Amino acid sequence: MRLAQRNRLAELDEEIAQARGDQQSRQRDLMALSGILETARQDEKAKRERWRTAQHAITAAQGAVDDAQYAVSELTTRKGALEDARVRLVTSLAEAEAAQLSTKEALEASSEENHAANLLATQEAQLKLARERAELASVKLAGIESTSQMRQNRLTQLSRDQASLGTALRGGAGPVEDAGGAGQ
Repeated sequence: MRLAQRNRLAELDEEIAQARGDQQSRQRDLMALSGILETARQDEKAKRERWRTAQHAITAAQGAVDDAQYAVSELTTRKGALEDARVRLVTSLAEAEAAQLSTKEALEASSEENHAANLLATQEAQLKLARERAELASVKLAGIESTSQMRQNRLTQLSRDQASLGTALRGGAGPVEDAGGAGQ
């Protein structure tokens, strides 16, 4: 019976050693899984922060697009007004040139040379003034057209940036680039 007890004791010692080994193995597995879980939590936190940053960038880009669209509509309105002014100036210039021509004809037909010369000088001064106005309107129109083109180009760039941000958010891959810095 002593031998049976010894054998049983040896078996129990062996089971205890095996249970301790299993326990240690499970503790190592638990620590490894805890590390994996913590890494996953940190990764999730970083992705949420990138998502928030991307949302802020999208909001800022949309604001810039809205501002640019407003500026383009203002420039279009101003361009229309300047085109109207240009047409009026061209008409005035044509009238002044016609007046100058009639003044020259009147001068040739007139017996009073002084009166005709004064009339011609007046008409030429009016013609000069009309030409200066037309030239000024032309310069202003060119400036507005240039500004309008630059704003249209910026609006196009902002639209591309907004589309690329949307693509980045849908894909969820890689870091989000700063929408304001692209293409400048």
